[in-house]
Amino acid sequence: MKVAITGASGFLGSHCVVSALNKGYSVRVLVRNTQKVKSALKMHGINSDSVEIVYADLEDETSLDNGLDGVDYLLHTAAIFSLSPLDAESMMTVNPSSTKALLLSALKHKLKQTVYVSTMGVFAPIDGGDIDENTETSTGLGPYTKSKIESEKFARQFQENGLPLSIVYPGGIFGPIDPNPTLSDSMGMLAEILKRNIGVTAKEAKLAMVDVRDVAEVCVGALTSEAQCNRYHVWGELVTMDEVLDLVREITGRDINFYSTPLVLLDALGLMGELITLMTRIRLPLARESMRMFTQNARVGGPGLIDQTPITEEFGYPKFSLEESLRDALVWLSENGHLNAQQSGKLANI
Repeated sequence: MKVAITGASGFLGSHCVVSALNKGYSVRVLVRNTQKVKSALKMHGINSDSVEIVYADLEDETSLDNGLDGVDYLLHTAAIFSLSPLDAESMMTVNPSSTKALLLSALKHKLKQTVYVSTMGVFAPIDGGDIDENTETSTGLGPYTKSKIESEKFARQFQENGLPLSIVYPGGIFGPIDPNPTLSDSMGMLAEILKRNIGVTAKEAKLAMVDVRDVAEVCVGALTSEAQCNRYHVWGELVTMDEVLDLVREITGRDINFYSTPLVLLDALGLMGELITLMTRIRLPLARESMRMFTQNARVGGPGLIDQTPITEEFGYPKFSLEESLRDALVWLSENGHLNAQQSGKLANI
């Protein structure tokens, strides 16, 4: 059993490589930067000689097609992910086109199964209703979510036309071992909470938080699943920022102060940050899309019931509770230099 995995140098992709190897797959990683994937695998304790490393670029359809020659399965986790307006054009172009190219290649090579990693963001803005495998995608909140919605259109078309294809929708991913030097978006947010010690938030907003190891298990498990469900929601637990902060305080012993603020102010901060970024070309953490993820969520009180029954029945989800995931993530951030001793609180003494 040979599986090709895209995005293997990233947070989720590297964990998928670990899960696939543990399940006995022969793994080929399709990457643009060979050294980057070797570094990511090393962080997981994996010798790069244990996987086949093949060059492939999301903007080079020929390399993507060649990368699937001789494999049985495809796990597509790669995408350009950014909440900065500076990356809007590339996301809107590359994410849909690379997804379409890989799915066409999977069809051409007659792969046994393809798993495409989407995002819960394709259902944003949410309306507060329940979400299951039949829920249609929404209109998006900005360039990233819109690019994934366009990618999703291709994926659903291929499903309808009979391609063996499953789609996975992760929530905000946390956990240990994030190979990104500047951290992935969710892990970066967690680190910033402890670095800044004070901030503003939308109290009514609900965050979907899920352990990266649980998402990887679903992605790899879906490669050989015989169940009828082919759209898997892996949102994790829906929690408020207050609940997250309470857990972070308990785990670190730190006194962290975040204050609820009017939603219109958060939207204004996002717009201001985006305008400054566009004028100066300096990437600021504030942007309209990132703020709208909180504010539109808060306005409807979060999503309704998220049907995660299929992943519980098929893959034994979840293996990790929210508290376990947060603790493992915070310990890893502390031990790997992303937090100093003062920011780490009592974790620095572990």
